[in-house]
Amino acid sequence: MFVMGEKNCMQLTPEEIMKRLQEPFAPEDIEWRVHRSMYVGDQVKAIVCAYVNNRAIQNRLDEVMGPFGWKNEFSTWRDKGVLCGISLKFGDEWVTKYDAADETNFESTKGGISASSKRTASAWGIGRYLYNVDEQWVNITQSRSTNEDIYFNAEVKKGNSKEYVKGYWSAPRLPDWALPSQYKHSEQKQPKDTNRGNNQPSGQQQPSKQDDMKQVLEHVGRIETVIGLSRQPGYIPRIFNKANPNHQINHPNELVNAPIDALYNYHNALKPVNDICVAAQHYGLPIEQVLNFAQIVKPDIEVKNILTLVFNVTKDEVQKIIHMAKAESQSKQRETA
Repeated sequence: MFVMGEKNCMQLTPEEIMKRLQEPFAPEDIEWRVHRSMYVGDQVKAIVCAYVNNRAIQNRLDEVMGPFGWKNEFSTWRDKGVLCGISLKFGDEWVTKYDAADETNFESTKGGISASSKRTASAWGIGRYLYNVDEQWVNITQSRSTNEDIYFNAEVKKGNSKEYVKGYWSAPRLPDWALPSQYKHSEQKQPKDTNRGNNQPSGQQQPSKQDDMKQVLEHVGRIETVIGLSRQPGYIPRIFNKANPNHQINHPNELVNAPIDALYNYHNALKPVNDICVAAQHYGLPIEQVLNFAQIVKPDIEVKNILTLVFNVTKDEVQKIIHMAKAESQSKQRETA
């Protein structure tokens, strides 16, 4: 907000106005929404994304432009969409930017207005930085860990069927770069429970050196389930041994006696493949189709199955594969719209 001595909107240059509009919002102005939920093993997880709420957008425009220095307008777009225009006054001239959104399933008209307003605000740079905040994974739990936990009630796919799941999840913490200076570091409230999200695409908490052996083994076991190693345990010693030339095992059961650093090496070998599997699930694509993308990215090898990619794919290549999966998913959504 403005304080005494600051310039008003009539004294700001266009560059200063844009800088003010683009400043990060306080955590309480950010809302997290579930985009997709799924079973990962026996655990229900959700992928959530950060959005700035409309009240915060309006407050930002009031603070930077003054209450009479901006205006918005809405009109019907296509059959069930809303077109929003936000105009800012620069001197004697009004400049307008537009964007649109479809009506939502819940409170359709209000939802369409809200969504189109947020998109148009982003065209002015308001909250645009949130596009660079990674999707976050959260665990769905049966009970609250804090009073701030968010209620979850959705149909979740499990195998070939679907079931309704009710529970709670904790809003993730924004990275420091996405926060105003006074909120950085440890200023945000964080739930004490460990079910909060993180930006690991694997859908699992990244293990730390402080985790005990049981936690690390459980974490690795979940990844093995996701990528199918639990159904092909014969590959486990081979992958582990290649990741750990100085510590060899002959049977998967020997993992429990491995040094914790060796388990981290094993985890890091599996993680790129895990990220690809979770991306396929996230974007609703069969793994075979995502493997076709992997073959395009990796023409030097024959991608027979997902395990072919262990030790054979870099972080940048994983991101290329995930980007292709995302583009394919968006293309299918447009075709069915």
